[in-house]
Amino acid sequence: MSTSSPFALAESSGRFSAGATLTARLGRGWSFSGYGEVGLAHAQEGEEALIDYGALTYASGGLMLDKTGLLQAGDRARFYAGMKPNPLAGHTTLRVPVARTKEGLITYETVDVNLASGDLPARFGFSYTHRTSRNFDLSLNANADLFITAPESAVTDVSINLRKSF
Repeated sequence: MSTSSPFALAESSGRFSAGATLTARLGRGWSFSGYGEVGLAHAQEGEEALIDYGALTYASGGLMLDKTGLLQAGDRARFYAGMKPNPLAGHTTLRVPVARTKEGLITYETVDVNLASGDLPARFGFSYTHRTSRNFDLSLNANADLFITAPESAVTDVSINLRKSF
């Protein structure tokens, strides 16, 4: 049985990334952090794959303001703003099926797509976690993802999670 498909015929891939996080304790349960990451990735697909990714350079970064004991002792709140991982340089090649003969032979056209957009995908959010008396973590998360030049395309989500710690 084969696990490959026309979308995933990876022959080789690699990734290298470097990042840094700096945190300053502000007192009274407050801390301020900043992080950044840059990376290089490469995936070489099989010649029959419909999508072939080449080399890709990407970056992400952001700022976080954390508070412990915001509403009750032991809870954690985080406000954050940052740039989601974003390609700075790179392309992919798509093999698009455009015709088929009555014998079943498929004709493909190749399209090159630049993955590096001129827009930055920003994320703003808030999370709050409260530890219950029976070691459950009750979390509330709210995010807004948007592109700086197209704020009308914003996506928002809210989630409530209950997690058990052992």
